[in-house]
Amino acid sequence: MHRFASGVAALTFALGTVSATLMGPSLPVLAQAFGQQDVDQGKFILLAAPYGSGAYQLLVLEQLSDQRPCWSEQGANPILVDPLLTQFDFTGICARSTDSNGYSIRMAERDYGLIYQIGVTRQDNNLLLVGINRTNSKAPPIVLGQTNGLPPANTFAKFELSSGWRLTKRVSNGKVVGHVYLTSDTVAAGAPAPSAFRDTQTHWARDYIDALAARQIISGFAEDGTFRPEDPVTRVQFAAIVNKAFASAPNNRSAASFKDIAPQFWGFQPIQAAYQKGFLSGYPDNTFKPNQQIPRVQVLVALASGMQLPAIEATNLSLYQDASQIPGWATGPVAAATDKQIVVNYPNVKQLNPNREATRAEVAAFVYQALVAMGELPAIPSPYIAVGQ
Repeated sequence: MHRFASGVAALTFALGTVSATLMGPSLPVLAQAFGQQDVDQGKFILLAAPYGSGAYQLLVLEQLSDQRPCWSEQGANPILVDPLLTQFDFTGICARSTDSNGYSIRMAERDYGLIYQIGVTRQDNNLLLVGINRTNSKAPPIVLGQTNGLPPANTFAKFELSSGWRLTKRVSNGKVVGHVYLTSDTVAAGAPAPSAFRDTQTHWARDYIDALAARQIISGFAEDGTFRPEDPVTRVQFAAIVNKAFASAPNNRSAASFKDIAPQFWGFQPIQAAYQKGFLSGYPDNTFKPNQQIPRVQVLVALASGMQLPAIEATNLSLYQDASQIPGWATGPVAAATDKQIVVNYPNVKQLNPNREATRAEVAAFVYQALVAMGELPAIPSPYIAVGQ
């Protein structure tokens, strides 16, 4: 056994049962939008840490003080490392990061921890430190570093970072914290752009949400950087969205006066605009009910009406397994929306759920598809777009 192998048993407990295999990663804790702080690269070392039978995972060590060295290095190609911190109480002297809660990838000043997991793979006689796309198994990995040689069994080896990569630390609320970033100033080739919101990184509607957010049609919550895609949408919120999405649409009727909408109400202008453009109407009792959560069917009818889609026969509604639940007054507009591929149904494209409250994500998808139908935005391929017969 190599003389450095004595540190393996001690660090096995320290690392716990953290699995860095590429098959079953644990997602890191969701975080706010963070900054980054450059660090002294000589105070850190990235290790290929052995565990199990011939497997490796990333271990990051940091020298906090000069009281005692936290590791020693020997040889070349690969550089073998003795994790000295296993031999003493390293509190205040050394720090370690053992999993995705302690380290992640950051590119172009954006966090990619929810898109990429960090793992170790073997390639010929070398160990590669790689970023693996969590949601697209066909995406090419990002090579973050390598050991430049295969270490003996049960031995720690040093990773040399690839050109253009360095270590930084996370900044949260103006304070530098312990989380370590593997950082590049540019986005790696083939890497997707991160979502505009921290809770939509892997969401089915992410591309719709990001596209509308980039055009300032929708927005998230500044206090925590979220979009809250599963939250319901009220009628006044929907009015505000369509007013921004279809700002150039002409008025086709005069303003209305709703008895539950005062002129000083924040939604007064968006409601008036949505009404005059034909997207929304009030109720027979001359109310608008601004805080009522809007069902999916009302969203689709509103879009079809505001876009002035011509009525068509409702034969394409046979696509939906729950077509019988569509209210009679809505069959024509829903059929027209289906014909224009405005309807997006997740997770079952054949399940319309017409009377369920629309979520923020669903409204984003519907509005985006409406803009595609008008030729204003490029199509986003999705298996959840309903295509009528």
